Amino acid sequence: MAGPKILISGGGTGGHLYPALHLAEALRRAEPEVWILFLGARRGIEAELLPRTEWPHRLLPLHPLYRRQPWRNWRTVATTPAVLAGLRGVFRSFDPRLVLGTGGYASGAAVLWGALTGRKTAIQEQNAEPGLVTRWLAGRVDQIHLGYPEAESRLSPGEGTRVLSFGNPIAPTGAEAYDWPAGRILLVVGGSQGARGLNERLMTDLERAAGAVTEVGSGAVAAAPGPSAREGPGVSSSAADPTRFRERWPANLSIVWIAGPAHA
Repeated sequence: MAGPKILISGGGTGGHLYPALHLAEALRRAEPEVWILFLGARRGIEAELLPRTEWPHRLLPLHPLYRRQPWRNWRTVATTPAVLAGLRGVFRSFDPRLVLGTGGYASGAAVLWGALTGRKTAIQEQNAEPGLVTRWLAGRVDQIHLGYPEAESRLSPGEGTRVLSFGNPIAPTGAEAYDWPAGRILLVVGGSQGARGLNERLMTDLERAAGAVTEVGSGAVAAAPGPSAREGPGVSSSAADPTRFRERWPANLSIVWIAGPAHA
């Protein structure tokens, strides 16, 4: 007997796609005969990562919703017929029993289509502050799975919606080995494709700690912590001095910095 068919939709960023991949692995461990199809956006990180996996997938011309720059939403309007046709084709050919969304603009259309066509629907929300898709669809889905229980107070679930707090899905222990450096480790995880603001601020602070002044991507200038004996008051270098940086760096300390490919 064939296993259940589950459509998983989520992406745009790794914060939505990786939980979806971990859920797929968990579902297959629980039910080896399960059929899983991923649905994502052509412009999201899933377009790069899903072809490297074993999971079958479909990519549609989905676009994010720009709330602060509404004039940029013309692409969403222009691609709506193609998205609707793609959704109709996926649901007709795959006929999922469950539609599971893990957030991001890539998941909203699929979960809504599933709800409108009578499928079972679920959302996995990773954040303590629920995303726009989760807030919009909370009253329409059968289940909402939260990474943080406090997120429930920011939602308006439907009468028949079950809200469960199991935490966020993660990879099995040892599934992805990483050679962590010895000693103390500062782990920097910006999220949202690397969080440009956090990356620039950390770079600025590191340069301040090195006693140098340099320009960062936004044009801001990082000031030195104070005049040095070598430079004198009011004089600064144009770039960080690697020798001085190494001299000031705390012993036995490493940074593992997840910046995202766009900011690497």
